[in-house]
Amino acid sequence: MLDMRAHLCPSPRRHLHSLWLILGINTMFILIVPRKGPILRGGERDQGAMRLEGAEIGHVVTRFPPEPNGYLHIGHAKAAILNEYFARAYKGRLIVRFDDTNPTLEKSEYIPEILRDLRTLGIKWDNTSYTSDYFDILISIAKRLIANNVAYTDDTASETLRYERMKGIPSYCRNRSIAENLHAFQDMCEGTPQGLKTVLRIKMNFSCSNKACRDPVLMRTTSEYYDRNQQYKWLLKIVRKYDILTAQTPRLLDYSKLAFVRTVLSKRKLRWLVDNHIVSGWDDPRMPTIKGFIRRGLTPEGLRDFVTRMGASRSGILMEYDKLWALNRQHIDPTAPRFWAINKENVVPVRLEGEDTEAPGEGEDSISLIPLNKKFLNLTLHGKDKKELVKSRDILIDQKDARGLVEGEEITLMDWGNIVIKTVTGGGEGGGPVRRVVAKLNLDGNFKKTKKKIHWLSNSSLLDENRVDLTIRTYGPLLSKDKPEDDDDISDLVIRDGYREEIAFGDRNLRSISPGLIFQLERWGFYRVDSVKEAGKASPRMLTLVNVPDGKKVKKRMPL
Repeated sequence: MLDMRAHLCPSPRRHLHSLWLILGINTMFILIVPRKGPILRGGERDQGAMRLEGAEIGHVVTRFPPEPNGYLHIGHAKAAILNEYFARAYKGRLIVRFDDTNPTLEKSEYIPEILRDLRTLGIKWDNTSYTSDYFDILISIAKRLIANNVAYTDDTASETLRYERMKGIPSYCRNRSIAENLHAFQDMCEGTPQGLKTVLRIKMNFSCSNKACRDPVLMRTTSEYYDRNQQYKWLLKIVRKYDILTAQTPRLLDYSKLAFVRTVLSKRKLRWLVDNHIVSGWDDPRMPTIKGFIRRGLTPEGLRDFVTRMGASRSGILMEYDKLWALNRQHIDPTAPRFWAINKENVVPVRLEGEDTEAPGEGEDSISLIPLNKKFLNLTLHGKDKKELVKSRDILIDQKDARGLVEGEEITLMDWGNIVIKTVTGGGEGGGPVRRVVAKLNLDGNFKKTKKKIHWLSNSSLLDENRVDLTIRTYGPLLSKDKPEDDDDISDLVIRDGYREEIAFGDRNLRSISPGLIFQLERWGFYRVDSVKEAGKASPRMLTLVNVPDGKKVKKRMPL
């Protein structure tokens, strides 16, 4: 069991910004050990950007470095999936290294939750480490950089420091003596008031056109990232020049961020949404967190497929979600049982008349078994590949189907057979609701010749022992703006009415399903069981379902 206290205690020196943290989350850290051997040429997906130039089987180490200051979101998922992809493709190792360098934002709850999210995605890593474990080494490296006069401490106000860097003006601290710098650095390590105002900078080139190389900050008292490969490579050159570090040189593979419309990935802004109760929590189905996407019905397989198809390209584009959800549908379609439901407010009773050897008797039910999924006959649920089809003389259909019926019309009841409409009560030219339909069974009729094929439920589905009530939620986007800017006030962009809700009656096969199952309500869409409330003495079983987007841009039901 991990003792989180060992990594999250409020020690002053843990405020130091690690030398290693100049890497951004979208830079892959790859350690390639030079050794002769076969080079991976790739499989079906391992093409172009999905190959590592010069890498050899068994000699690749990749690293996924989350900060324990929030829950993983879909951007982190891309980083984790790609790092694991290369580690496994080259039979190497994946390290999960927590950048636990900012205790003001870190919470012990995040570490196990991050690891749980990685397991949910099917990510398998070889070992876990913490930046704080290496502070003694990092401090030693920093002191040696100071002693060799290639690093210095700077207590310039942040606004002034930023201005001087943009204008190419060297800091007045740049020519401090080694003794002064060592003394100031000790203040940083001890977390004194003066030390908290001080940063450690590396002497590079103030005339460099790349402003990130104008004496970048190596250690500081914040947790800001600097995604700058040029300064990283320069630093490696310096530490080797003075024999400060002799480890194998890592290679860096850059790739674009995942950027989706109407989405924000800033942990600070996501935390604001949670703290201000705009969303129900970090796992709200509208949140771009792993937990949120899982509740929305995204499968780990669908997400991994999406990321590996994208590859490690550096081309950044703002994407719609349709491709992600369309790929996800390919993964859930073969494993999703099919069930029926009718909107509670739109129920229309239908009386079936006429003699038929297959029809149930008066007041009786006739039960037959049919496949869970007619497209994928091998699908099973709880060890069974069949579900119950309950037939009775009194059935229920949806108002939208009843409204278009006319007397004498022949239609098909799905999975049963044809009926001929005798009378329709209500509706008509006035456009009012249909109140009742009477029809005659015609099970010898040809279903191929009917234009209308509708789903239905036995009236006995409403009996207490059979009844299943459904609360069906369809979620919309989180923000009103396709591409939020960094300086946008998120409170102005939030769509507070985040979902629409329908209440429906479900078929009796839903009595035994559990939370997390993804299935299809035929003629509605795909849904994930979010929660279950078991039946009581005076209440039916109640399921809360979350609509799983299918990737189609034109929604047939409940567009948001």
